[in-house]
Amino acid sequence: MKRKLVVFSIIALLATSPAHAWKALSHYVTVPVIELGGGYASVMTLKDAETGPAKAAAGTNLGLLGINAGLGLTTLLVDGETALRLRTAHRIVGFAITAAGIWLSTATSLDDGTKDRHERYVAYGYTGFTVVPLVLFSF
Repeated sequence: MKRKLVVFSIIALLATSPAHAWKALSHYVTVPVIELGGGYASVMTLKDAETGPAKAAAGTNLGLLGINAGLGLTTLLVDGETALRLRTAHRIVGFAITAAGIWLSTATSLDDGTKDRHERYVAYGYTGFTVVPLVLFSF
């Protein structure tokens, strides 16, 4: 019964909201999941990797995730011209996160310390999911 109520509430909110509100709602729901996946893959790679490039990729990815989360939250809190500038920076860092995700996936693939470890597969999925917000908000 609760599930039906939640689904009905979401559908009602989306039906009565402005045209692009579904994008914002989906962004607020999915991005924390993507960020947690990227953070988890990066921390586990830092812990288990044997080579410098894998650890550098994980550290870079963690730094970019933190910067982008800060930019996104700040964008929500400010208005006007500042919000537009921060949103542009947020999108640029989003592209950099996708590149860092590709680097992380490649580095974990080549590192023997992450061979047959779950962080390798989490990094693959995370990299794929980082593309979704970029495509969603480009149109």
